[in-house]
Amino acid sequence: MSSPCILIIDADPKTFLLLQTTFQGEQVQLYWVPEVSSLRQSLPNHADVGIVLFGVQQALDYETAYEIHHRFDSAVMFILTEQQHYDAFEARNAGAVGTFVKPLNVVHVYQRLIELLPDTSIDATGQLDKLSMPVGSERQAKLLSFVPSSPVQDDLEALVADLLPVVVEQVLQVQLSVPSPFQKRLQEYIQQAVQEAIASSTTSSHDRKPSP
Repeated sequence: MSSPCILIIDADPKTFLLLQTTFQGEQVQLYWVPEVSSLRQSLPNHADVGIVLFGVQQALDYETAYEIHHRFDSAVMFILTEQQHYDAFEARNAGAVGTFVKPLNVVHVYQRLIELLPDTSIDATGQLDKLSMPVGSERQAKLLSFVPSSPVQDDLEALVADLLPVVVEQVLQVQLSVPSPFQKRLQEYIQQAVQEAIASSTTSSHDRKPSP
């Protein structure tokens, strides 16, 4: 059985070239289709589509994305779009589990997609088999069915990760600069740790001293 492939449906050829370079070291097959009308001619019948990246350039494209989601109902779909065309409600309503906003952050795209695909080097399966995709006969927003992912959320998480150690250090400096119960407790812990270390070192020294 062939490994799941990534299908890119986007009129912008730079998207495919960028992702092709990003995944060139992986055993991942990428197929690029510039428009939906050429999907039948461009995608081989044997292709096992595991992930669909669908480009949205206008509001009506979300309707097409919904149709693509049902055409590849066992695949995980992400939306590719620019910030002005990003609509979280319509993206989830179309069946997408996330959105990548252009210009693409290739590192973020790679990290999100590679964890879904099988690792052929260790013969392990990715998370595609574990990801439950909701299905339904009628179109409706499934706001609680997907893990949301937006550029704003990702940027905030990255900002917090970078600033958290600095903020913690500054808070500790303020707390240690003035007398407080926290400062007293911390000093007690430090003194206790030092005394225990000295006692342990002295005991070890006596143990090593030869008897007369």
